[in-house]
Amino acid sequence: MKKFQLLSLFMAIALFAACSDDDSTTPPPPVPDNVYQVEGTVCEVTDNGDATVTIIMKSAKFASKMPAMDIHLPNIPHFIEGGSKQLLAGTVIPEVMFGGVMGPYDNYTINNFSGSITAEGELTFQGFMHLGKIEFAGSQEGDTYKGTTTTTYPEGEASTDVPTVDITEYENTTSSAEKGEGAATITLNNISFAPGMPAMNIRIPDIAQAEGNSYYSAVIIPTVSMRGSAYMPMEQYTMTDVTCTITDEALQLTLKFPMGYLRYTATATDEGYTGTMSFTKITE
Repeated sequence: MKKFQLLSLFMAIALFAACSDDDSTTPPPPVPDNVYQVEGTVCEVTDNGDATVTIIMKSAKFASKMPAMDIHLPNIPHFIEGGSKQLLAGTVIPEVMFGGVMGPYDNYTINNFSGSITAEGELTFQGFMHLGKIEFAGSQEGDTYKGTTTTTYPEGEASTDVPTVDITEYENTTSSAEKGEGAATITLNNISFAPGMPAMNIRIPDIAQAEGNSYYSAVIIPTVSMRGSAYMPMEQYTMTDVTCTITDEALQLTLKFPMGYLRYTATATDEGYTGTMSFTKITE
């Protein structure tokens, strides 16, 4: 009886080991019919120096019948966040080469573009175009990123899960900048974060000088003045990754705060700077 029990035990162990080996060699599930993937896509990323990047997808394809081509995704705004770059744009119009001339390709306009370039060397982005959901995920290899491009066509449920990138712009926003010993202070005039919200002056103090005309502070509590009142600190508006460039000709500012991301691009005037303020938020 004991021999029979031992034999049964050995057979059970052998069967379990065989099943484990089979599981380890199980092939990955097939790609759904409504999904088209291209592995080995190479992307080049250029920092344009104005808080935007341009991504070039080399020999890219979004559909089996589409010819492989270099697709330029130009001037995508980015925000610094925890050492990474967050890429956010309501609309990106790709550019391709036709007849030796680079120009926009409106038919492939990408809406609700979002992604990131991490400090660890990962590039990911996604958006929605007429073909469906477009995604790229790759890792840095030298000066480029190599990974997989995925297109999920509209008949698949996954094609509609692209987060909405909501951007509100305010033109003719005025500001001033004061440079001091190793730091700068920026004052934004008559700012409102939402319709119906009273306008206020927001002072972003003591942004530490990083190098030359570049300034950066990880955390800043701004001060706010409303209707001529004295400036008071507003912890509920605490700003992170405050990044700016200040010259005699222009001012560039990006940051994150509880309402989303703030971006300000302005040119110098006799009174200070005037430009466009935008607020960006992502809605899942």
